[in-house]
Amino acid sequence: MPDEPFWTVFVWLPSPDARASPAFTNFISGSHYDVRSNIRPFWIVLGSRENMLKQSQWFEMDDLKRLTLAEAAWVPLCRRESVRNDVQYDHLGFEEEIIIAVAVAFPVNNRLEALKQDFTDISPRWGNRPWVEEGEFHRAGTFKSYESDLDGEYLVIQVLFDGLEKPVWHLHHDLIAGLRLLRKKDVWVCPEEDYIEVAKLDRKSDGSPSNLRIRPQYLRDYLCARSSGLLVATYQSRAQIVEHEPDFGWTEDYDRDEESSFRWVGYIREIHEGGTPFGRKIAVIHSARTSVDPGDDVPILPHITEDTFETSTSESYYPGRKLFRVTGEIWRNHWIPPGEVSPLLREDPVESGIEFIVGSSGEKKAGSALEEHRGWLWFKPAIVHEMLSRTSGVLQWDTADTGSLGSSSIYSVHFGINELGLLNVMAKDIALLPELHKRLWIAHNILPDGGISKELHMSQNLAKPANTTAPEDNLHSALEHLRGVSAHFLESPMLTQHTVEAAILKNANRFLGVSLSGLCELAKELNKLTVEQLDLKLLKKLAPSKDKKLGSIKRLEHYVLSLGGDGHKITAPLVGINELRQGDPIYHPRISRNPCNSSALPTTEISSRWPKR
Repeated sequence: MPDEPFWTVFVWLPSPDARASPAFTNFISGSHYDVRSNIRPFWIVLGSRENMLKQSQWFEMDDLKRLTLAEAAWVPLCRRESVRNDVQYDHLGFEEEIIIAVAVAFPVNNRLEALKQDFTDISPRWGNRPWVEEGEFHRAGTFKSYESDLDGEYLVIQVLFDGLEKPVWHLHHDLIAGLRLLRKKDVWVCPEEDYIEVAKLDRKSDGSPSNLRIRPQYLRDYLCARSSGLLVATYQSRAQIVEHEPDFGWTEDYDRDEESSFRWVGYIREIHEGGTPFGRKIAVIHSARTSVDPGDDVPILPHITEDTFETSTSESYYPGRKLFRVTGEIWRNHWIPPGEVSPLLREDPVESGIEFIVGSSGEKKAGSALEEHRGWLWFKPAIVHEMLSRTSGVLQWDTADTGSLGSSSIYSVHFGINELGLLNVMAKDIALLPELHKRLWIAHNILPDGGISKELHMSQNLAKPANTTAPEDNLHSALEHLRGVSAHFLESPMLTQHTVEAAILKNANRFLGVSLSGLCELAKELNKLTVEQLDLKLLKKLAPSKDKKLGSIKRLEHYVLSLGGDGHKITAPLVGINELRQGDPIYHPRISRNPCNSSALPTTEISSRWPKR
């Protein structure tokens, strides 16, 4: 049994003869072998991890030569990462991959000159803090070429602390202010774009920054506004320490492609285990000063002409067995062009391609045609909870059946509810929304049905808004009124206040009850606001009973009876809510018998006419 750890692999092969096939040979050399039928087992031992040489393609990085950052999902603005295995540095089996990227914005007419820049010229060695040169102050993040008149700007400002603290990376303030980004920990979001993540900062295990990246859509908007492109200079290396010199057929030290602006270098170096060049001698020169007397009370160094030394020399060889360091390196410049328009920063008008149904025959309009349409659109009520699920979603009531709805207050629209429970919104109001918000609405746009909301008609056409109040608003007022009155007469409010009452009130609206399962969910929210907030300790004092298990609803009923009121009638809705909130109607015996029959519902005045979803 060998001293080094071996890997035993259980391989599935079509037949014993397959072990001599090219597919099996490729498998043991590192490529994948996938068999999907007629499989038979076979055991092989590949050997220790230290003997597993990477294929030449891994070092030659053909995948990186083909990579186009302009089409990537995220563009690195600043990146410094090192990925290595757990083998000691430059010992047999050691593997390491280093990835570095730096981004600088240049005017678009300087594209060709920018692509000629070397990585070492672009990469800031000591951060990119402000500096003064010949009396001229240069702002933080400024790039200045000393070989030409090329000037640019880093989009990430690196602040270094000489090893006293971990580096700090700042996203450029023009990007933050121009795109109206909000930082939440290590993520920059755009509140006006439904809090989409625009930029992210990844960190290493020790907390230091490793990769700050941005979505290209927002980057190109910013670049368009400043008439610039982005040069992303990248460097990547892959190295492995092996026991035997590989035969990769590398005849030259580099391969360059000017069109793609990259340079690749591959080399194999003989080393001693530990990293020192193989076969090199170590020359040691030892020099000791003898002209200082340690017995003096205040020793001083004599003048250089009076200084005396004792010197000796010796030679030795580096220790460690002979190994090979196989390395591939690639330098590449990527150019990210600006966008054609800048709707966010420069607020360029963009013709929308999102079509909404405007007529009963299915006619659709988009962009300026939708803005000029003199009519309303119809939406399913599910759009309400689509909006309220957003971070800044808003639902405000003006009358019983009209209000404002949107994924944020600044992008809310006036709506009305028609007789079928569908929402009506003016076509122009939807047309003026940003594209992202239109995409939220379009998912719930349907053919016209049930006419226009009566109260919306009164408001937008007759200029006589209805003198009604939404039950959602009445609920909030009633809770506050009950707290105030009970606190005045009973010296303690009958209802406590939930810590997240505002969030519960936001979700407790009629649109949640567009289906029976939704109605049960609405009952849960109402139960939190009413039954769960009843002060049982106070009710025990107001309605004492020998039955210690008597709940808050029953005690409230007894208390109302003691005051001469109809306790059963007053608490019946609370009983119904409590029954409904117990879960899905599939598991509710009273409801599941006939969910469309109002008589099967608990003791509440609920209509079984469900609006269209």
